[in-house]
Order: sequence, then C-alpha cells, then structure tokens
Amino acid sequence: MKKILSFFLCFTALAIGSLAVSATDKADPAPVANSATEGYFGPERFVITPVKNIAAMNDDTPVILRGTIVKSLGMDLYLFRDDTGVIQVEVRDNIWPEKKITPNDIVELHGETDKGLNSVKVEIDLVIVNPRQQP
Repeated sequence: MKKILSFFLCFTALAIGSLAVSATDKADPAPVANSATEGYFGPERFVITPVKNIAAMNDDTPVILRGTIVKSLGMDLYLFRDDTGVIQVEVRDNIWPEKKITPNDIVELHGETDKGLNSVKVEIDLVIVNPRQQP
C-alpha cells in the first residue's frame, strides 16, 4: 500500500510540474528594449512609402504616404504628390478630418494600394494633417 501511495504522489508531483512548465512556455515573452530608442517597447516606427514605389507593389499592400494633396479630381479622387511623383488617392467623405486641407498642408495618408488593369491608386483609411516629422 505504501508503494502505491508513494507512486501516486510522485506521479501527481510530476504532472503538476509539467503543467507549470507548459503554462510558462505559452506566456508572451517580455518585450525587449530597443537600444536605439532608449527603452522604447513596441513595434518599430512606420515607414513612409515613396509614390514611385507603389506601381511595383501588390494589390492591397498597406502604405503610408507623406506629401500634399494638390487637387480634387471629383468622385472622392484626389491627386497626391510627394518628392518622388504623383498618384491618385481615393478619400471617402467620412475619412476627411474636420480641418480644411489646402495644397500647402503636409498630410500623411494611411491606406492600401488598389491596382486595376491599367491603373494604380491608393484607397485611404486615415488622413493626418501636418503630422509630426520623424527624427
């Protein structure tokens, strides 16, 4: 009887120990500080996409543009310009910020590429007027 009780206690201890190890393995690892940003925890900074690179991208690729909206083309379409070129962007009425935007305002546009048979444009999800510059 003592052997059975000893066996049962050892088995239970091993089972509980293995459960503790497997629970620890599944926990998210602690974030690691990025020494370049002095203790910043989280994703890396976003990357601005040059207009000249968009034509080579796949459909529905997320992009971030920084430049100016130079004119309205009608039907939610606008002409966007950065230092590398121009492209059509589609900005629905519900996406526009309350502040009026002029061709003199720097904007940051977050969206996805929209490639048709003979055209490329960017569908915009977020408009930021006069964004802070990255260091």
